[in-house]
Amino acid sequence: MLFLLTACIPAQSASIPASSTRIAPTSIVTPTKQTTRETAVPPTHPKPTATLESSQSEAQQLVRTAVPQHTSALVARFNFPAEDGLYHLPLAGEMNVDWIISNYVDHDREAYQSTDYNHGNLTYDGHTGTDFLLRDLAQMDEGVSVLAARAGHVIDLYESANDREWIGTESNFITVEHADGSVATYQHLRQHSAEVAIGDRVKVGQPIALVGNSGNSGNPHLHFEVRSANGRLIDIFHEGLTAFNYPYPAKPYVFQAGVSRLSDPAIHNDLFRYTPETVTRLPMTASPTFWYKAVNVQSKDRLRSILVYPDGSEEELFTLQASQSTSVISWYIYVNPLPVGWYSVWYFFNDDTANSKHLSFQVVP
Repeated sequence: MLFLLTACIPAQSASIPASSTRIAPTSIVTPTKQTTRETAVPPTHPKPTATLESSQSEAQQLVRTAVPQHTSALVARFNFPAEDGLYHLPLAGEMNVDWIISNYVDHDREAYQSTDYNHGNLTYDGHTGTDFLLRDLAQMDEGVSVLAARAGHVIDLYESANDREWIGTESNFITVEHADGSVATYQHLRQHSAEVAIGDRVKVGQPIALVGNSGNSGNPHLHFEVRSANGRLIDIFHEGLTAFNYPYPAKPYVFQAGVSRLSDPAIHNDLFRYTPETVTRLPMTASPTFWYKAVNVQSKDRLRSILVYPDGSEEELFTLQASQSTSVISWYIYVNPLPVGWYSVWYFFNDDTANSKHLSFQVVP
C-alpha cells in the first residue's frame, strides 16, 4: 500500500533547504511529463426518461434475483441518516489519502473553455459530474466501495463492460432515483461488482458496487452525476447540497510521491496507473528515481525539487514551470547512483515552504 511523504531520516537531516538558489546538478536527469483527462460519457444502454415514470414503473414490476455481494477493502460504516435532500460521500475511504476529486462539473457553456464552481480549472470542457480519482489500478483491484449518496431506488444498471483497459465508451453504471424525482448516476464501475438490482431500495451509505475503470476512462475513478426530475444538471458543490466537508484545493499540492528504482515498470506507465514501488533503502548501484503526482496545477505555478545530501549540501533536481492549467499531473526524474548515506527530497510549489513536502531514503553498500 502506498505511503505518502513518509520521513524516516534523522531530524537534523530533514530541515528545510536553506538555499533557494539553483545549484547546477551533477547528475544526468531525464524528466517525463504525463497528463491525463478522466472522461465520462453517457451510458450506452437504456436510461430513464426525464420524468422517470416509465423506468420507475418497470422497476416496480421486476422480481429481484440473487445479487453477488462483493468485499471491499475500503467500505464505510454509517448509521444511515434520514433523507435530508443532501448528498453524502459516494465512495468509501479518506479524502486526499485514498482518492482525490480530480474534476468537478464544467460551468462554462462556451466551446473549448471550462471552469469549475469555484472559478478554477479542476474540470474540463463539457464535464457533467464529479470525478473521484483513485490512487491506481492496484487499489481498484483491492476494492473501493461505491456508496449510495442519497436514499432511493435503483432504476437502471449495467455491469458487463470491461474495466481494465481504455477500449471504448461502454461503461458500467448504476442509476438511483430519489424521493424528489432527481437521479444520481454512478459510472465507470468495476465489472460485475453491482450489489443491488433494478427495483432495490437503497439507504445512504449502503455499498452498491465497486469503483472501476470501465468505459472511456484512463484511470480508475468514480464519475458521480446528479440531475433533477426534469433532467437539469445539478452541481452538488455549487448548490450547497453536500453533506460532507471537502475543502476546495486553493493551492496546488502533491498527492503522491516516492523514491523508486528506474527499473520499476510502473514508473513508465501513464499517470502511474500502477503506483511505483516506494523504497527507503537503495543499493549504491541503483539509479534513484523520484516521482510525484500533483493536483490543481495552474499555468503560472512553479514546482521545484531539491535533493539534500548526507552532509547537508543541496542539489536542485528540477524546476518545472507549468505550461497550462491541469487538474492532475505527474513526473518522474532519475539521477546517477549516489554515495552511501541518508538523503531527503523536498518539493516546493512556488517556493512556499509552509506548503512543502519531503520524503527520505538511504543508500547502502
